Amino acid sequence: MGFDLKTCKIIVWGMKDRYCTHSHIHEAIYRAAKHMRPNSEWLDVESNFTNVDWHNTLVITEHKPSLLEKLPIRDDVFYVVHGMNDNAPSRERFQNVKLRLSWNVFHDYSHVYGTQGNPVSGTAMGVPVTDVMWLGEDTPLYPNENHMDFRWATDLLPHEIEANKPKQILGRDAKTIHYIGTQWWVNQVELNQFDKACKENHICFQPSGAGQVMAQQRHPIWGIRVASIEENMRLVRESFMAPALSGSHHLTEGYVPCRIFKNISYGQPYVTNNLRAHQVLEQKGIFNPDPYKLFYDARDILKEYPLDYLYAQMDLVARKHTYINRIEGIMKAAAIIQAK
Repeated sequence: MGFDLKTCKIIVWGMKDRYCTHSHIHEAIYRAAKHMRPNSEWLDVESNFTNVDWHNTLVITEHKPSLLEKLPIRDDVFYVVHGMNDNAPSRERFQNVKLRLSWNVFHDYSHVYGTQGNPVSGTAMGVPVTDVMWLGEDTPLYPNENHMDFRWATDLLPHEIEANKPKQILGRDAKTIHYIGTQWWVNQVELNQFDKACKENHICFQPSGAGQVMAQQRHPIWGIRVASIEENMRLVRESFMAPALSGSHHLTEGYVPCRIFKNISYGQPYVTNNLRAHQVLEQKGIFNPDPYKLFYDARDILKEYPLDYLYAQMDLVARKHTYINRIEGIMKAAAIIQAK
């Protein structure tokens, strides 16, 4: 018996017991996979996988060589590898594997350029490509390249989002904003602008997370802790508001951060300077492209913010932006690739 999508189990491979930005993604994918198929597993290179039954398995992983070199290559396994087509060692590792799928995070130009940085079918930026199948909203598949794109999502499941619906808008008496996410040179200007407004209102803007170091200099407001899902959710719910701030590069390419989906699913209205995120979320939250002005807008609007508005945001995320949705997209793409 070979690979069967209808009965396969899911194994998330790598980054289980270490910190990397992608470890958060793997944990979220695993939570959704376990909900969908209870025999799903999350294994790492340090795991004891000697007795693992790899038969009829969908493996979801990342392109790091240290992960892939210990991953068994079998004809009855379907491999879904983040960044495979962008990474030469990964392409070489899977070049003779039929059941393979590369994936990247979707942004507004990801369906214009090929997965190795070259225009698809000779098109120019801004012109839709012809070599693409749209499996859903913001979910293109390039069957000739064995590649797909999809957006990040919240790490919660729909029933958990429903359980998080508060009886009133949270954080009105709080004096702290916990910002848990990547803080680096790409968004430091925007974070500083928002922090300036916080200071003027005696609100402590407290970033947490790994951050990234550029030129051996750590930005002065960068945090150093990595928060679990449970702590992340608690801190967001305790915050005066829950901003999702993007830097110029992400704003230019139309990237939507997972932070905004998480904040909503945890029970806070979204507050963002990201127009594309505002559009994806059907303009149901608070938006201003200027992070400094955004704080003041949100401060005033949240004083009398209708619960129905928040519930509409939470329902939208539960319906369209969980990793159950993303795995369902992967399954559609895998079926098409397998049938080629």
